[in-house]
Amino acid sequence: MNFLNSRKTNQHYTVLDLSPGADRSQVRARHRELVAKYHPDKTFHEPQHIKDEYAAKFLEVQDAYENLIKIVESEIQPTMKSTPTTRPPSTPTTKPEPAARPPIRPYHFAGTCTVRVTTNGETIFQGSPVFHDKYPPTFRTPVSFIGNPSFQCQTRFLSTSRFTSGIPLFAAKITTFSQPVSFGGVTSALGCSPRFKGRLTWFHSTARFAGDVTKTVTFDGNVVFADEVIFGIGKVIFRGEVTFSKSVTLNANVEFVKNPIFEDNATFQGDVIFCRSAQFNRRYARTVVFNKRVHFGGEKPTPKSAPKTRFCYHEPGDGLEWLREWARKV
Repeated sequence: MNFLNSRKTNQHYTVLDLSPGADRSQVRARHRELVAKYHPDKTFHEPQHIKDEYAAKFLEVQDAYENLIKIVESEIQPTMKSTPTTRPPSTPTTKPEPAARPPIRPYHFAGTCTVRVTTNGETIFQGSPVFHDKYPPTFRTPVSFIGNPSFQCQTRFLSTSRFTSGIPLFAAKITTFSQPVSFGGVTSALGCSPRFKGRLTWFHSTARFAGDVTKTVTFDGNVVFADEVIFGIGKVIFRGEVTFSKSVTLNANVEFVKNPIFEDNATFQGDVIFCRSAQFNRRYARTVVFNKRVHFGGEKPTPKSAPKTRFCYHEPGDGLEWLREWARKV
């Protein structure tokens, strides 16, 4: 059966805007262009109908590519097998043949950490010989760090795939850490400021940032901390939505561009800026401590909006009158 003449295959070519018979390199190049064009990150600030349109097109492109690349590669394999190759006779001037690639050891990377990506329906592990062929640096795809991702593990991963001007850039659509992760400390001090571009989820873990070095950690996407989280010294900027499902301790200066959600206790050891407001769980009692200055750019919480929250302050700055008024009302 000739797949290239099938109707379904022609539809795949049409989706990718390619002529039937395009080779593997053309299919891959066109796929990268369309993914960059229709990726959901491109429509972050667009109306919902534009987001839906691009998301549908993105999935259509992905489906067409995944099916077409298999067909194209299946056409290549018989051709390669049917064309015998003759090895030239060995002579003193003949260059030595390149060494064979090492075997794939997908579960071994940086000691206790394994980096796993899933792209084109295939799960690939860092250290695999096909990693950079299947996962070029410009392709954004979900990333999972399995095990205990130390900074050395992060560095080895980032230095080969997405270092931008010396800044570790986590540009994946979703980055998930399933175990405790540290971006600070004596043995793994962060040498530069990380920037997280996509949506992140921390679960069953304690996230520690900055340690004993003063750096800036920036989150551009939405973040969910499902377990306790501790931020070291430095500065933390949340540009997207952030949810703290359990207690949080922020030793750094922190800025919230959007309204954060606090489901449990919160302690702020540094200056705090809420560019808008903040949301506190209305059903459970909690304590929020401000040990330095606090500023609300928008509406301040009220006893009605956070009836179960107890606020404590030491040097709240702009928020002093607000907290005094709160104390009088409750």
